[in-house]
Amino acid sequence: MVKSVDALTKAGFAVIAGAFVIALSCVAFAAFPAQALAATEGVSANAAAVGDESAHAGDDAIARGTLVSATAKASTSIKSAKSKKGLSKAEKARKKRKKAGKPRIAIVNTTSSGGLSGWLRRAGCKPVVVRSAKVNIKNYDGMAIPGGGDVTPKMYKAKRNSHTYGTDLKRDRLQTKLVRKFAKANKPVLGICRGNQVINVAFGGTLKQHIPGWHRGSRTVKIKKGSWLYKTYGKTESVSHYHHQCVKKLGKGLVATQWDKRSRLIEAIQHTKYPVWGVQWHPDHMGGRGLKVAKKFRRECLKRM
Repeated sequence: MVKSVDALTKAGFAVIAGAFVIALSCVAFAAFPAQALAATEGVSANAAAVGDESAHAGDDAIARGTLVSATAKASTSIKSAKSKKGLSKAEKARKKRKKAGKPRIAIVNTTSSGGLSGWLRRAGCKPVVVRSAKVNIKNYDGMAIPGGGDVTPKMYKAKRNSHTYGTDLKRDRLQTKLVRKFAKANKPVLGICRGNQVINVAFGGTLKQHIPGWHRGSRTVKIKKGSWLYKTYGKTESVSHYHHQCVKKLGKGLVATQWDKRSRLIEAIQHTKYPVWGVQWHPDHMGGRGLKVAKKFRRECLKRM
């Protein structure tokens, strides 16, 4: 637009100059009729030519400015249309869930939810049982692994102990595969009891196949300062146990965050890079105190949606 104004200004000056010259020529015409007439005609022609040229330049500049403006508006409209059209159904659904504050949690198991559905629902989540590794994780905001039978020793390259029972290789492969898949997608993963062991195995860790006398009932755990549940429970907490296996060698990227006060065995883990946490005990059996874990997990999911 600046170029257009300059062109028009030049054209205006040319016309004024032409008029001034013509006026002078009229005066000269009285004294020198023939010579003045010739000079006047020549100057007028030149002035007109300059004026026409400047006017054309101004018109061209205006046309270019109008075209650039129209192109910019069209480009903006196209981008806006593409943006609206490009929003997938999964993204629209995710935004809707986030607005409602209800993350969709995949409870990965080959059978039932292992009792986690009601617990997660009370915390404000929307749990769905997932039985296939082909699941589209874009439709979920987090993953939870319930308790259950033992992990197949083959999964962590160990020989079966006589105390190991209730194994299911298909379930083990499904859960470990999805742990890694969700973690790499930066979607929170929470393991409860057996789920804690599955997380450790998924990252290359091993398990202690039997604890003499088991860990049963209410037992106190020591909680590492700065760890995931430290602000929730403090230095120690009495929690509900029912397990005869636990983490032995930690998987890659995992750190221990809780230990049994009496046996000193590992009772909770978390990943140093991914939003992955596991507890060996059962917060889902602890009423309101345990529900704090589910609510914290819900907040972690919402943060990443």
